[in-house]
Amino acid sequence: MTVSNANEETTLFYVKTLIKLGNTDKAAELLEINSDVFMKFAQFDFSCAWALLAVDTKKRQHIDKAIKLLEGLKPKMPYFAEMRDDFLLKLKNIEQLISIPKC
Repeated sequence: MTVSNANEETTLFYVKTLIKLGNTDKAAELLEINSDVFMKFAQFDFSCAWALLAVDTKKRQHIDKAIKLLEGLKPKMPYFAEMRDDFLLKLKNIEQLISIPKC
């Protein structure tokens, strides 16, 4: 399934729904397939979708991708800057937790 710029918001909604339903593999697949379109037309929502996926799966590659995307955002409105910062904080905390060796 590929995305045109006319329906990227619908696809991102679908991806977020898949994450909530636990179908994270399909959600990750859709985000990977459509990354060029999302980066062009819905960069903030795309970055947040990756963050949601990373928080849910706690997979290193998802965390790294989400952090990279979020750090690349420069929101002008305080609400969006705060949302980005909240996601970054959550991801950094998860990153620390998964790097602590289990006893």
